[in-house]
Amino acid sequence: MKTGFIITLILINTVLFAQKQTTFVVNFDFDKYDITPASAARLDSFAQTILTKPTTFTIELTGHCDSVGSNVYNDALSVKRTQAVKDYLAERGLPSFNVIKEEGFGKRKPLNKNATDYERYLNRRVVVDVSIPGKSVITFPVKKPVEKIVEKPVEKKPGEKIIIDKPVEKTITAIVADTATKVGSSFVLRNLVFIGGSHELVPESVPILKELLKVMTDNPKLEISIEGHVCCIPGKNDGIDLAVGTPNLSEMRAITVYNYLVIYGIAPGRLSYKGYGHQFPVAPYPERNVQEMDSNRRVEIKIIKK
Repeated sequence: MKTGFIITLILINTVLFAQKQTTFVVNFDFDKYDITPASAARLDSFAQTILTKPTTFTIELTGHCDSVGSNVYNDALSVKRTQAVKDYLAERGLPSFNVIKEEGFGKRKPLNKNATDYERYLNRRVVVDVSIPGKSVITFPVKKPVEKIVEKPVEKKPGEKIIIDKPVEKTITAIVADTATKVGSSFVLRNLVFIGGSHELVPESVPILKELLKVMTDNPKLEISIEGHVCCIPGKNDGIDLAVGTPNLSEMRAITVYNYLVIYGIAPGRLSYKGYGHQFPVAPYPERNVQEMDSNRRVEIKIIKK
């Protein structure tokens, strides 16, 4: 467990704003400072979220470029990118005075080696740091999660009417209470859904997090390891977290669950987290269908102490 980790749960357009600071990234096309449709969607989501509840906040913008071009050119371009983000947010109702810092670093602070088109794309970015004094919680309406039904094969005799028993998957409460669940046992957090390529959760994931929180609260001796896995990556590699541009998607997804529990009162000493990338796929690479992708793209809970 990384005891020095600063809690910054990033859940824009997802679950909550309960921490003092959050960060997200918007990216740009080559040699451009226009807001792309993907970046517009992210900024729209942020603006809508932050304006749903009255709260004070400040924003710091830092612009970056890829390695193509001179320092002088890229310094100017990175500043144009921060200005474009500031102007876009102002058009969505966020006053410009909330932006207390705009700085362009040109190509001086890359995330990677700029070795591929994709790496260069990740470096063409504006980092948006949002600080919120105190605590201001924003909640979202949550749809009831769909229970996955497992049908048992049934042999039917001619003219016989069969009523199929359709058991649902066991809850976290039932799994932990089960005497068969020992130290070292693992289970998957079902219905925990992330935005593709990101550690950001969708609102439908709130119920499973609440259930895990209740189980941890009701079982004060319980200690767990939160383990992230990804799909669709060759070898043992990890995915790129497009929300922040770092190559540790499985770890960031595990951290998201860790942060949620800590924010709501679970002692950090009872928790640890780790990202395994694609080291332990349930289905072999390349995954053949959505079901195999979903089986590999998961967060597991391992029982450390019960």
